[in-house]
Amino acid sequence: MSQRVVNVLSFSSYRNLRSKGRLKAPIPRLLRSNEPPSNVEAELVKASILAAEIDASNLEEQLILSSSTNVSIREELALYSEFCAAQRGILSVIRVLPSDILQEIFLRCVDGSEDPRNNKPPFALSQVCVHWRNTALFMPRLWVKIPPIYLTEKKEEITYILFLSEYLRRSGNMPISFHVCSLYKHWINHSALSFLADHSERWDNVSFQISSTTLGNFGFYNDIHGRLASLRRLRLSLWHILLDQNLNMFEIAPKLVDVTVERHYPPSISLPWNQLTVYRNYSYGTGGLTPGGLTSAPNLTILDIVSTEQQLHNTIQPTLSGLKVMKFDFHNPRGSCGSFLTTITAPSLEELRVASYDTRLFPAATLANQVHTLVLRSSCHLRRLAIHEYGQGLSFHDDMMELLRSVPLLEELEVTDLDARSMDSFYHPHLAVLLALKSLVIRVSRQFLLSTGSLNSLGHGRCDPFTEKDIGTVKFSRLEMLCVILTEKCDHLTYQTELEGCNDRTFNPPHGLRNSISNILAEFIFDGELKFQRKSNLNLSLLTRLHKHFCALEKHVGADSRSLQYLYKSRDHVIINQLSQMRRAHDIPGNRKYKFFQRAQALLEKWKNPLKEDLKNRRWMARGKSSLVYVPIDHEMRTSDRALDIVFGMKGTEQDDAYASWPLNGV
Repeated sequence: MSQRVVNVLSFSSYRNLRSKGRLKAPIPRLLRSNEPPSNVEAELVKASILAAEIDASNLEEQLILSSSTNVSIREELALYSEFCAAQRGILSVIRVLPSDILQEIFLRCVDGSEDPRNNKPPFALSQVCVHWRNTALFMPRLWVKIPPIYLTEKKEEITYILFLSEYLRRSGNMPISFHVCSLYKHWINHSALSFLADHSERWDNVSFQISSTTLGNFGFYNDIHGRLASLRRLRLSLWHILLDQNLNMFEIAPKLVDVTVERHYPPSISLPWNQLTVYRNYSYGTGGLTPGGLTSAPNLTILDIVSTEQQLHNTIQPTLSGLKVMKFDFHNPRGSCGSFLTTITAPSLEELRVASYDTRLFPAATLANQVHTLVLRSSCHLRRLAIHEYGQGLSFHDDMMELLRSVPLLEELEVTDLDARSMDSFYHPHLAVLLALKSLVIRVSRQFLLSTGSLNSLGHGRCDPFTEKDIGTVKFSRLEMLCVILTEKCDHLTYQTELEGCNDRTFNPPHGLRNSISNILAEFIFDGELKFQRKSNLNLSLLTRLHKHFCALEKHVGADSRSLQYLYKSRDHVIINQLSQMRRAHDIPGNRKYKFFQRAQALLEKWKNPLKEDLKNRRWMARGKSSLVYVPIDHEMRTSDRALDIVFGMKGTEQDDAYASWPLNGV
């Protein structure tokens, strides 16, 4: 049958598909399943969409010629819109995807995180249609990540054990990942743990947030000891320990290479140190690194330690020949932590991050001196260095200068609370290593806020394009990234307005705009992001204030320079942008009456071109919860589809936010 004949037949039959003002689908059964349409059925669907669009176009013309408030015509147009959307769904490519591509999509839905605490079950994927369910059920890899297990009396019931049994059955014989949590309750016996212990040979990536009593009781040790053939990653977060308890169940695990210990460190735990490549210790209170631990770990490549109250042993002098990344956060340390850095030799070290909060034990000069000793002792070639001394401003004193001279290959530097004098070093030829940097991150606390002039000069002098500059025999190189991270809950958006010169306190805002949306909705803004969680809290008074503010924005804020200055100062455009991107309009309280979602989209459309034209005057972009990034005038982002992110801000990834919250992001 030719396409023309199909179109004619379907178009003529479509005229009979209407009954009492309601549209009927040409192939109704396809609306109740994800079955792919045949070629003839697809043509019928396309023709019905075309005919519906023609009718809708005629109705729109009638609406224009008649009254714009004609309710019956608008309701009929809505019917046509719903009909076309449903029919287009039948033609969606998802219905005809090959099984191997569909399986890959399913895996990408669940493979996002390596942290078992974030495991999400793929139940939604198996409840769409018969085809999807069959595809999901015959994919063992889709079921290897068990949802977090919280030990309660209810989880003792047989129904939950049957659930775990079915989950493991669907995963076939593949290694499994899980997280077990029991806060502030010791368990002498629990059927969920016993069930998991019976399958310990399949453990791959596991996490325990429990007490050592729960971990070591009810024969759990005997059930898993020597039966961890697949275990690769282990996270222990022990909120209570017994000092005389031996935890040796993990000492025989031939594939274990990645271990994280949080909170309390068990003094008598045994780990296969000789095979570990990643070790993280975020513990406090009692315990610490065992004296022989590091000397028995020649294969370590990443060592990450947060020391809050524990004493780090420095009676040994380990050589970690394969270590490439080392992070130390000394938070109010006691005892011999001060010389711990100088006991380690790491000839392959490329990244070192050190932070200290106790300026009495670790004044800035001393910390820089300790790092310098480590570098000289190891003869390593650092490429990334982060050195933080909180509670005092950092200046490039003699020890710091000596340290920087010992790392000529340094590409990335991160420091805290630089003084104005040290800022000059980044574009004057005191140190060749500073002039060759590719990345500079400056953490700024409230009491040491940097001068906006100094930061802007640094950005312009080292990030923007410049002609070849020679000062003596030293050449400048452009910074590929200049980032400022605001600590101690400083408002990075307010600091951004200062850097952009938009925080003029004498500025007189447009009529009716003495307030800002951020102030009106302050209780719903978390880390600069608008989140409605308790709709009942938006009382009538608050909704009325928000409506009046919208009216003032619509009337008085346009494309002129005064309007833009108001937006940058108030940050209204940022909140308006977040409102317009909410997935469902009904998530916005009061939207049915005041149409906040639709009005936000209309305002953005009105401001889009003026904001784009003003991009040449914007240099700093907000990223994540606390970071500002300098955007050079010739950066490719300025001409891309994401150009307006420079003024609206960019949502940081989970990794960005974790990086910004270091140190202590592990505890």
